[in-house]
Amino acid sequence: QFPSLVNCCTIDWFTEWPDEALLGVAKGALQDADLSLGATIDSCVVMFKTIHQSVEQESKVFYEQLRRRNYLTPTSYLAVLNLYKFVLTEQRQILNNEITKKDNGVKKLEEANVAVMQLKEAVRQLKGLDESAFVELRTICLLYTSDAADE
Repeated sequence: QFPSLVNCCTIDWFTEWPDEALLGVAKGALQDADLSLGATIDSCVVMFKTIHQSVEQESKVFYEQLRRRNYLTPTSYLAVLNLYKFVLTEQRQILNNEITKKDNGVKKLEEANVAVMQLKEAVRQLKGLDESAFVELRTICLLYTSDAADE
């Protein structure tokens, strides 16, 4: 009978979460994900609680200044937790890829260092040979490299 009354109403169903609920949900979400946070999990849980409560306070200030409501729902709290898990996992993968690249680079440098040392030793040994043996060795090397290039 009164459609305009129903269409123009806003019912504020959202209440603030208690501290225990915020801590419990965050701890459960972070432990279930197996993020290997170790001893830092408690400080992360407190951080998420603090972030949520500070956004609630700023939403009140926002309403007082602009007369616009910003609703902070349980879904938004869970979305922040899921975003944290996603970003942490992604950044760890990037970090592991970088570590692998650096390790491979170090191995290549060590292999190059060994090869240079072997070449230095070969040069020292060649210096002791007379000129004819040096020319003969050089032609053998050229033949070997041309055979390797043909393959």
